[in-house]
Amino acid sequence: MKGFAHHWKEGRHYDLWSITHTLSGVVLASILFYFDMDLVLAFVIATMLFVGWEAVEVALGIKEHTANMIMDVVFDFLGFLVVLYFYLWLDMSIQLSAIIYSAIAFLIFNAWGFLAHKKRVRNGESHLQ
Repeated sequence: MKGFAHHWKEGRHYDLWSITHTLSGVVLASILFYFDMDLVLAFVIATMLFVGWEAVEVALGIKEHTANMIMDVVFDFLGFLVVLYFYLWLDMSIQLSAIIYSAIAFLIFNAWGFLAHKKRVRNGESHLQ
């Protein structure tokens, strides 16, 4: 029987980590726009952080399919653009409570994924699907 750790394996294009990447985009955009960050500067910061995180994963020896790494950044920007849509086009202000709730969801999914990773390593399972 496959447990929860199996569902967190790295997929070729997307996986459960895609949710954490989307949430990271939501959290980052919410924080930047909460403080009225300039749009261009916000995109530069987001790009540096999203792509930089993938570089950190490579440096740490985390094995992912190249397409998955690209999609991680796409999902990061998807979350970012959702917030941008509400903030810029619908002219909605960013509420501190929204930042807190999205950050909590982000932390929960990251903890879940980390625990699943540790379980797979302990059981000697492959990281990739």
